[in-house]
Amino acid sequence: MLLTCRLLFTFATGFAALFMLQNYHKLSINTDLKGLSPSLFQQGDIQHAIDTLSDDIAHRLLLIITATDRQQVAQASEQLQASLQQHQGIRLSTSSSNTSALIEALKHYRFQLLSPQQRQQLQTQSGPVLIEGAKRQLFRMDSSLQWLPFNEDPFGTFSHYIMAALSQQVGNITEIQSTQYQQHTVFFQALPITIQRQAMTMAAQQALYTEIEHLSATLSEKYPVDILRSGLFFFAADAAQQSKADIQGISTLSSIAIAALLLLVFRSLLVLVLPFVSIAIGLSFALAVNHLLYGSIHILTLVFGASLIGIIIDYSLHYFYHLKSHHQNPNHHRSHTQKLYRAMLLSLITSVLGYSALSFSGLDALKKVAIFSASGILVAWLSVIALGAAINMQASKHSSPLLNQGLLWLTQGIRQSSATITLPRWAALLLLTALALALVKVPTSDNPQLFLQPNSDLLEQEQRANHFSSGVEPGRYLVIQGQSAAEIYQRYALLLEALAPQERSQLLSALQFIPSPEQQQHNYALQGRLYQATGEQADL
Repeated sequence: MLLTCRLLFTFATGFAALFMLQNYHKLSINTDLKGLSPSLFQQGDIQHAIDTLSDDIAHRLLLIITATDRQQVAQASEQLQASLQQHQGIRLSTSSSNTSALIEALKHYRFQLLSPQQRQQLQTQSGPVLIEGAKRQLFRMDSSLQWLPFNEDPFGTFSHYIMAALSQQVGNITEIQSTQYQQHTVFFQALPITIQRQAMTMAAQQALYTEIEHLSATLSEKYPVDILRSGLFFFAADAAQQSKADIQGISTLSSIAIAALLLLVFRSLLVLVLPFVSIAIGLSFALAVNHLLYGSIHILTLVFGASLIGIIIDYSLHYFYHLKSHHQNPNHHRSHTQKLYRAMLLSLITSVLGYSALSFSGLDALKKVAIFSASGILVAWLSVIALGAAINMQASKHSSPLLNQGLLWLTQGIRQSSATITLPRWAALLLLTALALALVKVPTSDNPQLFLQPNSDLLEQEQRANHFSSGVEPGRYLVIQGQSAAEIYQRYALLLEALAPQERSQLLSALQFIPSPEQQQHNYALQGRLYQATGEQADL
């Protein structure tokens, strides 16, 4: 068994060391909160749509500049936009950038896009009229805005289509608007921001969070404005910092307590080597496995990983106890070794089974914790078995007489209690304890939201921002499902009919810009006559 453990330990250590050397600069800590939400639907397509939208929401945030003076809002907004545009990890969604993105996405399909007015013109107007319109486009005699060069859109159909589509939107979310708030007229401007995927690591996230905090404080001092923040990004960044503090606190206190306990009992610095080496190797291997499987390590996994220190240290304590007994009784070397391996193997199995049970959870975050914990505990156990023989317990001193006396009194007290308290008394004591807990009504919950305790200041910001961002909040979606594209378009049309005009104006969908496949084919045929080399319109 010892030889097998050493071979497995060598393989695991080599794998962890090689992975760390090759990917040290690529390691990323994931702070996404989506892993705390279970899958809502069994259908893969619906869940995929929800996951895609959730991922989009996580990469968006909203800054809202508010003030009672419109000019102050404009000046503060101009300075804030100039500062944010210098940040490489974000994209500011201004009106011009939104229009440019829309044009870039649709221009490759411009021959399938026509507004109802354009379809009417192509069906009724003659060739000379269409030619005259193209000439006006060529010599810039037409006052309409041209989004594409003349050689790509000679008849201006695509440009007219874009203008018609944009005119359907009520106002511009990035323009300065006004509303009544707490019996005052307040001017505000919303700045939607998209975070690039490479900027979602913990380090980049903290840098962006710090920069936004600094810019907000600077602008609030320079202008009489208030900058409200909205978005999951801020909650994720705050939760990451809380988790980081928890990891540092748990790790530091656990390490100090463990070192103090070992020094107090064994009175030798040598006994500190094996426990901390096993912790380092076990957690490094678990980190490598998780990062290899998922591409990153979740911050919640690291929080659980810090708590593994208390479990991993037990293996070293078991080994030290049996090894010390062996030196006191050299004739029992083989029997002590077998007992040691059996006891430690049983301890390993129970720990691994306990953490593996987390994999049955519907939360992805807990599944990652299960893999991290089970793999880390296994390799830490192997490190104790493989390296424990190198510890010379004869070089360590025995515990102090004071500690021995204290342990003796504790042992005697337990024995006397066991002798005087019979089984019925133990059962009665347990029953009374259970009744007391039932009367007290100790609160229990399996709600995953308990993993995250939102910052009260952030919640207050969200509530205030909700008054201004109700029309631009990116976290509100309706999912329309259908067996075909035609069915989705039909259901979308029914939805529009069921909504009031004011409600309909607040709905933004890609279907407003992209006609149905049948309509696209019809539009393509209508525009095809404009570009024919022969046939009815050859003289064009």
